[in-house]
Amino acid sequence: MIKSAKIIVILGYSFSTADEHFNDLLRKQNRTANLLVINPSIEPVIEQVCRITDHDKTRLAAFKIDHLEGMQTGRLAFIKARAEEIKGPQLIRLLKHF
Repeated sequence: MIKSAKIIVILGYSFSTADEHFNDLLRKQNRTANLLVINPSIEPVIEQVCRITDHDKTRLAAFKIDHLEGMQTGRLAFIKARAEEIKGPQLIRLLKHF
C-alpha cells in the first residue's frame, strides 16, 4: 500500500529512531508520495521527517487551512493539531491542498 500511495497521512507519530523499520519504509518504498503529518508538536517531527526524507527544513513555508496551521515544502506538510481536532471536511481540504 505504501508503494502505490499518492498521499500518506500520519497521525501522532514521532518518527523516532526506535521505529526505524517504518521510517525506512517511508524512505525507500515511496519517494514520491505526499506526506501529511498531523501532530500536536510539529517541531521535533519536522526534524525527524526531513532527516528521513532528505528534505531541507529551511524551505518550509507556513500555511493555514481553516484554523489549522502548518508548514509545507514540496511533498511534505505538517499540521500542528491533535488528530481528534480535525473533522472530515477539514481533512478533505488538507488532502486537496496537495
